[in-house]
Amino acid sequence: MTGDDELGQLDLLRHNLLALAEHARSLEAKRLEATLQAPAAAPAVDRAPVARPQRTGTGRKRGRAAVIAWDMGHNPVGRAMVIYDLLEQDYDVELIGPIWSRYGDDLWGPIRNSHRAMRGFRCERFEDFYPAALAFAEAQTYDLVVACKARLPSMILGAMLKRQSACPMLVDVDDFELSFFKDETTAPLDDLIAGGPDALSEPYEQLASRAADGLVAACDGVLVSNVALRDRFGGYVIRHARDEDIFTPRRFNRDAERERLGLTPEDFALVFVGTARPHKGVFTVADTLEAMDDDRFVLHIVGDINNKGIENRLKRYDTARIVLHPGCDFDDFPSYIAAADAIPLLQEPDHPIAQFQIPAKISDAAALGVPVLATDVPPLRDLHHSGALRVIDRADLETVLREMITARDAQEGDTKTSPRIAFESEFGLDVNRERLLRAVDAAALASRDGALPDAFTTLLDHVHDIYVALRKARAKAAAQSRFKSGKDKPDVVAFWKQNDSGIYGRRSDMLLKHVRKSGLRNRVALFDAAMPIEDLTRLAEASAGPQSHHAAVLAHTVDNCLGLSDGKRMTNRTFVYGRSHNPKSYLCSGTDRSTYPDWVAGQLEDSGIVAAEAEAWCFPVVIDFPAISEAISFKTVLCDIVDDQRAFSMRAAWRRKIEENYETVLPAADLVTTNCQPNVEAFSPLAPDIHVIPNGTERLPRDITVPEPLASIDKPVAGYVGNLRDRIDWDLLAGAAEALPDVVFYIIGGGERPEDVAAIKSLPNVTFAGVVPYDQVQAYIAGFDVALMPHKQTVLTQRMNPLKIYNYFAAMKPIVSTEVANIDTDLQRFIHFAHTPEDFAEAIQMAIAKPPKVDAIYKSALERVTWSSRVESLVELIERKT
Repeated sequence: MTGDDELGQLDLLRHNLLALAEHARSLEAKRLEATLQAPAAAPAVDRAPVARPQRTGTGRKRGRAAVIAWDMGHNPVGRAMVIYDLLEQDYDVELIGPIWSRYGDDLWGPIRNSHRAMRGFRCERFEDFYPAALAFAEAQTYDLVVACKARLPSMILGAMLKRQSACPMLVDVDDFELSFFKDETTAPLDDLIAGGPDALSEPYEQLASRAADGLVAACDGVLVSNVALRDRFGGYVIRHARDEDIFTPRRFNRDAERERLGLTPEDFALVFVGTARPHKGVFTVADTLEAMDDDRFVLHIVGDINNKGIENRLKRYDTARIVLHPGCDFDDFPSYIAAADAIPLLQEPDHPIAQFQIPAKISDAAALGVPVLATDVPPLRDLHHSGALRVIDRADLETVLREMITARDAQEGDTKTSPRIAFESEFGLDVNRERLLRAVDAAALASRDGALPDAFTTLLDHVHDIYVALRKARAKAAAQSRFKSGKDKPDVVAFWKQNDSGIYGRRSDMLLKHVRKSGLRNRVALFDAAMPIEDLTRLAEASAGPQSHHAAVLAHTVDNCLGLSDGKRMTNRTFVYGRSHNPKSYLCSGTDRSTYPDWVAGQLEDSGIVAAEAEAWCFPVVIDFPAISEAISFKTVLCDIVDDQRAFSMRAAWRRKIEENYETVLPAADLVTTNCQPNVEAFSPLAPDIHVIPNGTERLPRDITVPEPLASIDKPVAGYVGNLRDRIDWDLLAGAAEALPDVVFYIIGGGERPEDVAAIKSLPNVTFAGVVPYDQVQAYIAGFDVALMPHKQTVLTQRMNPLKIYNYFAAMKPIVSTEVANIDTDLQRFIHFAHTPEDFAEAIQMAIAKPPKVDAIYKSALERVTWSSRVESLVELIERKT
């Protein structure tokens, strides 16, 4: 067949397709004549969340899909939801991504109550983002990844997921992101690398976004929202699709929706849905209504306005009727549009953003048959004759509005059929789903071997190197202690029961720190509790901010896995395991927990520690220690009882496991120590020879600065530091706070139950400051005028040696405490004791009025309770007993 023959065949095919499309449009128009008419007795407005209809699938689902938003806290997630909905019929989909504190600390309001499976993690800076993203990526396996918007956070997380799962990765481009910045030029990765840590500190800013723009071509496939973007990036056009069964006029009683908005039949409602920005023409509409001075016309703006300047300007109009509707759920948007007479979209034709952006409100309006008034911008030009919009000049808005209200009141013309036809053929879920699946199939072919493209390998290597450098610099700045040589002494292999070693300055942290500092022992290898990698993901999702407990534990655990917590003669490790263990994983050490003992042995060998010549320091509730001690023969096993965990609230099955650990570990230990006498008595049936080594403290640094906002409080401060669960007498503390309105009660810690603290949190002189790491806590204590320990009298508190008392004492603060057991005799003379709210309040006043006298007696007592002194006693005991 000649070239002319082929062109002839193509022309014939094109002619037949156009004829078929025109016939379909005609049939659809007739069908819509009936469906667009509201029933005579329309139902009341249903404000309940919309349940998505079950759509007929194609059979077995293709697998799991991850749709990534670069920020889940504001409107970038809107487009990600479109892709989610298009994939939902064929994949089990999750919508994931960071929640950057710069834009808010929660999921975007319109989607907060969505039915969709969403997983977000909070972060403030790159150092928070990277460990959380890594945990998400390595804990999951997907069959498809779609990174929404060409911003670096979504590109990084998408590349991590592709590396883990060896699956296709598409990028969805619904804006030219660089139009939001001064420099609209693409940057090579070399520029990003040259930018160092500063370029990644906020990885959604200009240089990072310019680099992300250059990565679009490296993806396995590209999706775009309009033809202008297709001209720039190529790829498949996927509209801002809407579900035909939800976005349909039949679901809405227009009269009831208008009545809900306070609209009369005479009113002409212009409804703007989305993020109000100047370039989108909101002020053009407002200015026109102001000039018209016709109270039949009203502008409703639906959605949050995050710019105070825009909000204030909108409120300054005198004659224009403008109504704001902030805080609306995404699923409520159609009801507002159903009440509209027109949707204004009068973008500035020359604005950079308008050259590539097609607002989603066009889809919404077309679905409900509401006309859109739009200016002539490139992303809309293929829609000019579709019936989805009416192209006007901004200067003609008043004329057009008066024509429209006249036609409406005269019931002339059909303003709804044409937009709905355009919706069915161009913006519906079904047609765009088919387009998306074709794009997915093409991406699967492009990613047949699952290999990560070189550009993304370079990117991930760079961001990893930057994170490592940042954490090393932070660790170096924090490592100020000097350590004596202990080369001729045994090594210590320690096992902690949780995943927070080094964060809170617990007894275990202090014993290990000061035994190294003293030179009484050589190297220390510390192993936190083993955990499944899914727990790292849960930590990321639970993080309430960079300073939260969960964020601190996540960062610490990732650092352990990467070897970034190591110090001088100190290694910190955490065994993380998962079924999807990838040999190239940064975090996973094995496929399941049964390999943990062998992994520990390998870690000791790598660090040059000979187990047979080392001491194992363990805490008896380390669940894996029985298996470890059976597989590895240590020279000596020291078991230290911190508290009696049998007194804690817990599930029956876990309690039995704890009890079994005590019953296994304690009798087999060479030496058992504890921090108080009641524990000796409680555990004597399991270990008849238990030695008491009380808790201790470190001396307060001289150059300490009280942190804000504590430093700015101009009233006396009564402070508490510690765990807030199980042990606090909240009624006593609340009573004291009520009695002392001129004293600020400053509570530091986490773990409180909402029902326990509801009453005290409502008091105006009570502040809950959250969790504070140990390296900052002494600075907070320095800002207290009096330090508190309002513990209950329970089995739990009777078998503990409160560490906070020692830290309060080292800070030379007056102390008020309930009369609990096991307070060191060296400290008792310096403490005010009370047992009722009235006595507690009185003791606080006395302590503030008369701080302790730091004399020779005080200093002598402080010397006896230092961790250095405690460690010397412990090592002497080990050498005497073994």
